[in-house]
Amino acid sequence: MTVEMPIVFRLFWIAPMLAGALLAVSAAKDLMRAEESAMWIATDAEVTRVGGQRGIFVTKAWGTYQWYGAGQLQTGSEVACCGRNWSDYFEAHGERKVGDKVTVFVNPDNPADAVLMSGKSVGCYLPIGVGAALIAAGVFLRRRILADNAGTTSRGM
Repeated sequence: MTVEMPIVFRLFWIAPMLAGALLAVSAAKDLMRAEESAMWIATDAEVTRVGGQRGIFVTKAWGTYQWYGAGQLQTGSEVACCGRNWSDYFEAHGERKVGDKVTVFVNPDNPADAVLMSGKSVGCYLPIGVGAALIAAGVFLRRRILADNAGTTSRGM
C-alpha cells in the first residue's frame, strides 16, 4: 500500500524558487543602479550625524550627510547602491565626524538621490548568487518530490 504525499509537501519546492527569484530580481535592480551611479555627478556634502554601535562580533556604523540639489538642501544616509555600508566607508576613507566635508555622487535625474561610494562592489553580486542557489534548491526539491511520487497515483502533479 502506498501513501500519497500531502499537497503541502508536494508544493514545498515553490517557496525557495519564489524567494530566490525575488532576491535575484531585487539584487539585479540594485546592480543596475550601482552601474548608473558611476556616472552620477560628484558634489560636495557635509556630514551631519555619525554614530555607531559596537557588538561582540560586529561594529555597526551609521551617519547622515547633506548637500544642495535642485536648489534645496538634501539629506541622505546611503553609502552605496549595494554591497557597502558605513563601516566600509570609514575603512576606505577614515573616520568622519560632524562637519567634515565629503564627496557624494548625486543622481542627475533625481537630486534627492545620492551615495557616498559610486559604482559596483563584490557585495553587489552576493544576493544574485544566493537567489540562484535558492532557485536551484527549488528545482532539486521539485525533481526529488516528483521522483518520490513516481510510484504513487497523484492528483495534478
